[in-house]
Amino acid sequence: MLFPQFRQADAGVLRQLEDEASQLVGRRVRDLTGRTHEELRVVLESGSPHAGILRVAEETRAGVLVVGPGGVAERVVRHASCAVLIARRSGPGVVLAATDFSDPALPAVAAGAAEAARRGVEFAVMHSVDLTPAAATPALGAYPALAVLSAVDSAAVRDSTLARLRECLDRLEVVGTPISAEGPAARAILETARTSPAELVVVGTVGRTGLARLALGSVAEAVVRAAPCSTLVVRLRFS
Repeated sequence: MLFPQFRQADAGVLRQLEDEASQLVGRRVRDLTGRTHEELRVVLESGSPHAGILRVAEETRAGVLVVGPGGVAERVVRHASCAVLIARRSGPGVVLAATDFSDPALPAVAAGAAEAARRGVEFAVMHSVDLTPAAATPALGAYPALAVLSAVDSAAVRDSTLARLRECLDRLEVVGTPISAEGPAARAILETARTSPAELVVVGTVGRTGLARLALGSVAEAVVRAAPCSTLVVRLRFS
């Protein structure tokens, strides 16, 4: 605005930078995937990285966004209206889907089964029951340490969980290994992903419009931040 005589020169420099950036991105994609520049479309955005990614995703009606781990990824996952894959270097393993038996979790289980079939690897679905004393008997108030489930009770809870997981697999008509875990959900998912081991963890979260998108869910957010492998967050949309 202060130096309008430079506007034309600046526009030329900007076009040159955009062309160079587009070529660099094209070459990088070709080196990594084998796709030629004609087989992809490079979109250059300015401003905050996560805002640009989300803007293009909305304009193109993307079915899935793929990002690397970090702060940008967490912002993208929190606000995206579609599925988001946080890609990490992952060794071979199972595809692990987590469910809390709610309807929002079903698309995540289905997506996990489909991805396992596409990759030609085993599929596992898990649920974690928090059997800590405080969770088991809140009525004891100030004396939660007294509430310890017996081995028989713990086995019954585990058997019940496995039965519900098999029902979930049957409902979706997919084949998989049910896993019953104990402890807080996020911690159990991360531990199971390490010990299985998993090459991909799939979690579901409720996707809404407007400000409600800010609520990703503490479990999904913890898994996105600390998973030892790639993570796919699948949203169930509500209006």
